[in-house]
Amino acid sequence: MASHEGGYMECARAINRSIDAIRKNPASRNDAATAAEARFGEAERHLRRMEAALQTLEGSERTSREQAVSRCKQDFQSLKTELNRALNDADNAELTGLSGGGRGGGGRIGGGGYQPPTSGDGGWGGPSSAPPTSGMRGTELLEESRRIIGETEEIGDQVMGDMENQRHQLLSEHEKVLETRGFISDARQTLSTMGWRELQHKAMLVAIIIILFVSICLVLWFRFINKPKDR
Repeated sequence: MASHEGGYMECARAINRSIDAIRKNPASRNDAATAAEARFGEAERHLRRMEAALQTLEGSERTSREQAVSRCKQDFQSLKTELNRALNDADNAELTGLSGGGRGGGGRIGGGGYQPPTSGDGGWGGPSSAPPTSGMRGTELLEESRRIIGETEEIGDQVMGDMENQRHQLLSEHEKVLETRGFISDARQTLSTMGWRELQHKAMLVAIIIILFVSICLVLWFRFINKPKDR
């Protein structure tokens, strides 16, 4: 968790440097934007892994880490906003420069508005013209989104696999608990049966002792005490 948080902070500092470079030198915005977008992808991967790592935490530590992840997400969105603003400012500055240069040339303002310079085959001109830059940026963002989706699917599959393994372990432990309860119930029933039999044996012994005692008393009575007199 801490390593991903440190990686995100490093990416955020690199993105800030790219934004500063775009503002200081709008002509180099393409390279700075490409570097920033690569860092955005890396930062988003760190955020995804931080969110996955939250699942293993509990209690107050998880609460504090959730707050840290929330702050990183807000910072991530702010950096995106700042990058787009810097790019728009750079594009506006370029258009303003072209507009102030007069009407001559393919890349100047003339008639109905901004006319980008064209090459001989009717395509867009140099690499610094706005439409190719926007298209390249959109393509890179699309590729980065696909890459992030793939990584998210891998993390999701891994989490689902872990949850499935935990489910099997819980079911196995539940079966063991039920088996142990069965053994305990059988043992309790066996002990109850043994106790009942022991009580029966004791009752039978007491009854035999009483019968023998009564028999002995009767024998003594009729044999010695109540002996009939001789005639």
